[in-house]
Amino acid sequence: MPTVLRIKSYRFHFYSDESNEPSHIHVDSKDGECKFWLEPVRLARNKGVKQNKLREIEELIFEHLEFLKEKNIMNTITIEKEISVEPTAIKVWVEGRIIYIELTDRRIIGFPADRFKILKAATNQQLIDVQLRLNGYALRWESLDEDITVPGIVAGNFQLP
Repeated sequence: MPTVLRIKSYRFHFYSDESNEPSHIHVDSKDGECKFWLEPVRLARNKGVKQNKLREIEELIFEHLEFLKEKNIMNTITIEKEISVEPTAIKVWVEGRIIYIELTDRRIIGFPADRFKILKAATNQQLIDVQLRLNGYALRWESLDEDITVPGIVAGNFQLP
């Protein structure tokens, strides 16, 4: 999912492959990324964001909670399971219209770009402009404003058949 809100130096967004999780929001800052559950609002994960910034982000979430919930409804189905181990990637590359990731355990997984709405509409040049983020937890296409998690790819959580 693309960015839904920008406030100060924060980018509020969803990952396109996390539709099977309870309502939540990811927030990028210059220090890292954090994830907050929206119902109730609480920190789910923090990767590098300083404590005082977490409080500021939480206040912004409360301030814009209804808007964030509305945006999240289109992307979320509540389930009762948790992912206990999160795989991470050490390399990402594109060949043709196939995106490949190499995981820390040396497995290589490839998936067609056409399995995600935004990537399906992307040019080949836009597809190759992919970056690993958050120590291999996520893929980011800045020019497309698209984010996809590595655990979601491994689990097969694609938007399109």
